[in-house]
Amino acid sequence: MHFGVKVAYSLSSSVEVFSSIGTKHYSNGSIKKPNAGINFVPIALGLRFQLDKEGLNPGMMTEFPPLKKRGFWNITSYTGLKSYEIGERAYFRGGLGLNYLWELSYKYRGGIGIDWFYGAGAKDRYPDDTISFTDVNSYAVVGSWEWKLTDKLYLPIALGIYVNKAHYNQEVANFYERIGVRYRFNNNVFAGVQIKAHKAKADFFEFTLGYTIPGKVKYTVNR
Repeated sequence: MHFGVKVAYSLSSSVEVFSSIGTKHYSNGSIKKPNAGINFVPIALGLRFQLDKEGLNPGMMTEFPPLKKRGFWNITSYTGLKSYEIGERAYFRGGLGLNYLWELSYKYRGGIGIDWFYGAGAKDRYPDDTISFTDVNSYAVVGSWEWKLTDKLYLPIALGIYVNKAHYNQEVANFYERIGVRYRFNNNVFAGVQIKAHKAKADFFEFTLGYTIPGKVKYTVNR
């Protein structure tokens, strides 16, 4: 996973200087232990030369359609696998999410919701322990953000705070982060993959399938 920002400044018609900074994560998403993941912050600075002297023809000015201001309900299922100890099998991890997001702009939606997570295999890993429902089920309040790359492709970004943290699921912090990619089909069904992590340490890869319920248009904004 790589996420960052990049800026460029034109020195002339053929030369520009650019810089970028971000965060990069390499791991197997805890599907198998050991998970010798790497987290680092890549920084770049460089020059770019335009060898083709043909002038830029931007074409006609883009006409944006009216922005329909309304809310959306996202109902999401999460599935994945997680290995808890070196040499042991991977167990099912999954859950459900319910989020309400508001159309902030042409590129962004933001909102809040709740997540539920379940971890299988606790009784196999700890046969002598008395394991309750709350030991393997966790709940969280989550702030959600959608960065719309196109009408259908977008990046889900989220920060969740646990209301109940499942001890046997190795949820090692009081909060978690999520980033990934999703595609929304014409029938409002969406699918994607993202990583759920605690302080940049992978919990598990979430393969998602969900449905979006659009609300009524409150008003429109003409650009």
